[in-house]
Amino acid sequence: MNAPYTPGPWEAEQLDSQEWRINSGYDPTIGHLSWNGLAHVYGCDDRPEKGSVVAAANARLIAAAPDLLAALRAAALALEWFAPKSLALVMADQAINQATKDTV
Repeated sequence: MNAPYTPGPWEAEQLDSQEWRINSGYDPTIGHLSWNGLAHVYGCDDRPEKGSVVAAANARLIAAAPDLLAALRAAALALEWFAPKSLALVMADQAINQATKDTV
């Protein structure tokens, strides 16, 4: 059994130059109609000019997680057919397992 996660799409919302919030729509796993603040991403106060850039990049990457997981699952299915002994398939399976393993 895989641990449930909030389905996509997720979106990154900039709150200020150093803070982003990851939001999602309906979440059937817990019954929320929408979820603002699924995750928060912060920059670095010591280097705000770089921290804001890194925070934005991290927020976009986190928001893309459901789509990236879906794409990786599709790629793994293709690799099982065309390259069943490939390192790429091993890596894809490891990443999928890391993202979906039970934590409870």
